[in-house]
Amino acid sequence: MSRGYVVNWVNVRNTVNAGDQVTIDVELMPIVCEGDMQSLLQQQLEADGWKRQSDGSMVLEKEGVRATLDKDSKKITVKSSETREVLARGISDQEAKKALETASSAAEEALRKELVKKLSRVEGDIREGVDKAIQRVYLEALKKKAASLGTIEGMQESRREDGEYEITIRVRT
Repeated sequence: MSRGYVVNWVNVRNTVNAGDQVTIDVELMPIVCEGDMQSLLQQQLEADGWKRQSDGSMVLEKEGVRATLDKDSKKITVKSSETREVLARGISDQEAKKALETASSAAEEALRKELVKKLSRVEGDIREGVDKAIQRVYLEALKKKAASLGTIEGMQESRREDGEYEITIRVRT
């Protein structure tokens, strides 16, 4: 003879949040005045897809990661955060809560690892883009500085064998 049993499951849920960020210092050589250097950097970043914000900062969204250049153009903060829903159940309230705590810890750890991988990959791309923009800023700043010294008679741009960019500007004063 068999008997029927009724098991009442207790279902619980939790939301797990994880986030991480990296800060990149932006240092520009003062070829022209600081305000002009910052303006040139913002122009170059805007050409690369960065968006100006009302507070003077600039933002780039890439693969769920947000990079923000502060209004003084001295620091870029690269942030990523995600939220995940965790479900667990048990035959009692206490068992369900214990299962939820275990599942939440595991989900949070997995989410952190995913964020670190994504942040590392995107942060490298952002650094590379900013470095290229800074190189263009220096080129424009050097042209401005040369023009302020006199009449530009000639300019030659080239890449050396070691990959370094070289510019020669002849100025008549």
